[in-house]
Amino acid sequence: MQSHKSNFLYKGFKFNKNIELTGKGVAFMLTPLSENEIIFQEMIESEHELEFVVNESLRYLDDWIATNTNEHERVFAKLTHSN
Repeated sequence: MQSHKSNFLYKGFKFNKNIELTGKGVAFMLTPLSENEIIFQEMIESEHELEFVVNESLRYLDDWIATNTNEHERVFAKLTHSN
């Protein structure tokens, strides 16, 4: 079984990405960097699902950021991680 775990930055906040190839498809999970909580989890069984799953996961990340951070943290993240 193949797996990939990494950290990534989204809107200035760090998250964990866990991807695992299983017999049923590809398990995809996003979690906060420092908390034991699942933000988004999905079993992807075909390529045609991929774009929907990615877009849905970004919506869940946006919701998590809005719920779990305050306005000052969001402004700070935008200013320190803008291009």
